[in-house]
Amino acid sequence: MFTAAVLLFSLATASAPVLLRALSEEELIRGAERILIGEVIGLRGHWNSERSRIFTRVELRLTRILKGPQRDPIAVIQILGGSVGSLTTEVGGAPSFALGESVLVFTESLEENGWRYETVRGWALGKFRLEPGGGAAPTRLVRELEGIEFRGGARPAEVLLLEQLESAIRAQGM
Repeated sequence: MFTAAVLLFSLATASAPVLLRALSEEELIRGAERILIGEVIGLRGHWNSERSRIFTRVELRLTRILKGPQRDPIAVIQILGGSVGSLTTEVGGAPSFALGESVLVFTESLEENGWRYETVRGWALGKFRLEPGGGAAPTRLVRELEGIEFRGGARPAEVLLLEQLESAIRAQGM
């Protein structure tokens, strides 16, 4: 009986939507330390120093930087959740990455117990998959917002054009 109750509780909470505050593109741009375009070349799960949470180390081979300093040709972003050995933690609203994927990310730095790391600003809102247009068609930026609800019901655009975002960045003087 106890096992069934735990299983039902797990199933009920697993399907519950994640609630995020919708950030406009202007808020993402203004608050981002860097806006990066690159290809995912590495994904590796690891524990934080207290072994209380799992993070995924995402390595991006940078092709462009739309805002912020160039540090290295490879950017390392840490995302809450991931797999270490046979243990996996999933965090609702966290962006997901795939090897070989071309992405645009808005980043910010966070600190946890003396560990300073770069992460995606705005959770899944701050990560886009790039879909190059064929010929003269523009490059599309696609967000993955499945299972996410937004405070106030306003849902951000799931598809933007790269040139529109670049124009918005220039308009903010970045």
